[in-house]
Amino acid sequence: MDLFTKMKKRVEVAKSDSDFTFFFDLLNYGEMVTKVITLYLVSTINDDKNRTRYREEHGLARANAIGNFSEAIDRILTGPQAEYLNTLIRDYELKELTQKLGAGTWQYES
Repeated sequence: MDLFTKMKKRVEVAKSDSDFTFFFDLLNYGEMVTKVITLYLVSTINDDKNRTRYREEHGLARANAIGNFSEAIDRILTGPQAEYLNTLIRDYELKELTQKLGAGTWQYES
């Protein structure tokens, strides 16, 4: 059983336990998803002479809050680090993650 399945099961069990437990398990689930996405994005940064990937890894190794991971996602997707992303990510997923969408789309409504 993978990590996401275990965490989803934990949230389902917490839902029947109490609102307090459910709330904090949802927070943990969101934190886990954010961290996994951040680490995936960092792993797709190609090596360069400025050691961009190492700089992101170094910052995340010393992160003390979920905000550090969120800031890293922003930097990687919209900052100069975006030019060093793997071409498969840059050509497909980057557009989906950074495009502005209007009312009526599920992304906007979320």
